[in-house]
Amino acid sequence: MYEVLLSLCLMAQPDDCREDRIAAGEDHAACLRTAEALRAEPPPGYAAQDWPCVLAGETPAFRVTEVAPGVFVHKGQHAVPRPENRGDLANLGFVVGRDAVAVIDAGGSAAVGRDLLDAIRARTDLPIRWLILTHMHPDHSLGSSVFAEVGAKIIGHPNLGLAMASRAEFYIEANARLMGDAFEG
Repeated sequence: MYEVLLSLCLMAQPDDCREDRIAAGEDHAACLRTAEALRAEPPPGYAAQDWPCVLAGETPAFRVTEVAPGVFVHKGQHAVPRPENRGDLANLGFVVGRDAVAVIDAGGSAAVGRDLLDAIRARTDLPIRWLILTHMHPDHSLGSSVFAEVGAKIIGHPNLGLAMASRAEFYIEANARLMGDAFEG
C-alpha cells in the first residue's frame, strides 16, 4: 500500500506548512496519479510544496524515488556534514533485479547506510549482492560497513581500495569532528 506525503503550505503564510499522509493505492503508478491530482488541486488557501509517493508507514526523513521499474534513487542534501544531516549528502541508489539487489553508493555514515538498507527492505527481501562504490569520497562510501554486514560484495575501480586507505584517517577524523556523535560506525 502506498501513501502520498503531501506537504502543504499556506499561501498567505508560506512558512506555515503541514504534511498529510494520504492513502494512494496498491501500486506506485496509482500513487503517482493520486499525487498529481492532489498537487493540481490542493485545499483552498494552500500550495503543494512536495508530494512523494512512499510505502505506507515509510519515514519521510529518508526518501527514495522509483525512477524506472525497480530502479530507486535517494537525493542527498547539498550541504556539509553536520550532526543534523548525519552525512546524508550524496545521491544514492539501488536496483532491484529478478534475483538480487545492487546498491550504488552507501552514504556518508553508518546511519545513512542503515536508512538506505531500511528503504531497500521496505521494497524487497531479495539478497543485497553488490555495493558499487562510484568513488572514494566519504559521502559516498562511509556507510559501506552496513552493506558488508549483510553480505554485499563491495566493488569499484581497481584503485578504489588504495585511494580510500590513503585518505581514511583524514576522512574519519574530519567527519567525526563535523558530525560529532552522529558519526558512528
